[in-house]
Order: sequence, then C-alpha cells, then structure tokens
Amino acid sequence: MSRSGGRPGQDDADKGPPLPLRATAIVLSVWVIAMVLLALVVVPILFATCFPPPAS
Repeated sequence: MSRSGGRPGQDDADKGPPLPLRATAIVLSVWVIAMVLLALVVVPILFATCFPPPAS
C-alpha cells in the first residue's frame, strides 16, 4: 500500500504533472492564436456577408 493511504500506485501519479509545462504552453499558444484569428478575421468576414451590396 502507498504511504498516502490511497490506492496502490498513487504515489507514481503524484510525482509530476500530466503534461510538461512546454506542451501546455504550446497548446495554450495555439488556442489563443486560433481565437484571435477567429475574432479578427473570420467574424468580420461573416458580418460582411450580412450587409446588402452597395447600390451603384
């Protein structure tokens, strides 16, 4: 039994984070970049399609 009194082998899981800090930073960076592109590129393009074409 482990020293923490929990399940056997639980000490092994508590030694470190599930993902390295660098992997977490990469995933968060990609997520933030995707959200910024969505907000600044995709949404304005979609709103531009809602307006009627200019009368000539």
